[in-house]
Amino acid sequence: MAKVLLVDDDEDVLFLTRDYLRVQGFECTQALNGEEALKELETDQPDIIISDIAMPVMDGLTFCKKVKSNIFLCRIPVILLTARAHIDDRISGFESGADDYLIKPVDFRELGARVKAILRRYKLILDTNPSTKLPGANAVEEEITRRLKRKQKFTVCYADLDNFKSYADTYGFEMANKAIKLTAKILGDCVRETKERESYIAHIGGDDFLLLARPGAALRLCRLLVKSFDDRIKSCFNETDLANGYYLGFDRDGNFRKFPIMAISIAMLAHGAHEFTSAREIGETAARLKRVAKKVIGSNIVKL
Repeated sequence: MAKVLLVDDDEDVLFLTRDYLRVQGFECTQALNGEEALKELETDQPDIIISDIAMPVMDGLTFCKKVKSNIFLCRIPVILLTARAHIDDRISGFESGADDYLIKPVDFRELGARVKAILRRYKLILDTNPSTKLPGANAVEEEITRRLKRKQKFTVCYADLDNFKSYADTYGFEMANKAIKLTAKILGDCVRETKERESYIAHIGGDDFLLLARPGAALRLCRLLVKSFDDRIKSCFNETDLANGYYLGFDRDGNFRKFPIMAISIAMLAHGAHEFTSAREIGETAARLKRVAKKVIGSNIVKL
């Protein structure tokens, strides 16, 4: 079920729009202005935003610009609604970063159709992981290719959770999903804390994550990631296992044994120090390096 964030200072409009979209199968949250909506986005990211333009505190154009200039929110499509039909107003809406623009009064059937069309398009373009809402393998391959074409220097940090399968088998799907979402959040928090806005985070699939960063910032980011992960992953284990420093589970060969508290292994390779010609070559090299990192017990960083 896709989630929609509705932003409008008119509560009657919010009520009617929400009810229609719910009937169409969407889950809806709401905010009365742009500032309130930004606070909502800090804790819960929707699949699409529908926002009025004329609102107090923070208008829709300002709100849209803030969403589209944020590296963690910019992939969320935004539809702007307004009573202003002049071409200049529509151009202002698109220049703010809006993906679509509708004139009030809105025909709910058209709104619903546009929401579905935009979500279909974004799903194809972004290859977003449904659990973490991060770009997937296809999207990150395109990003690496783009950086290579620009002859941009960058470092690839390929992160993988150690013994994740045994953890998932022991603790179950919900806790495994919690660990994946937590890892994604830790990655985002590390980028925010270091203010490295050029960084790019992706969830390749399963327990594999990828971070693209400036060569001068990559090691600092990875060290912060290891420290934060080792501290915060404890919330995914029960008190007994934490006290023991291990949990019991089955390995890939079916043997029941002890596993250490989950750790994160990171493979770092810098394009610039080493010349790569394609995203595929980078991916294959990172995968080989990651296997080396996973041979070390505990969270660690291996550099090429």
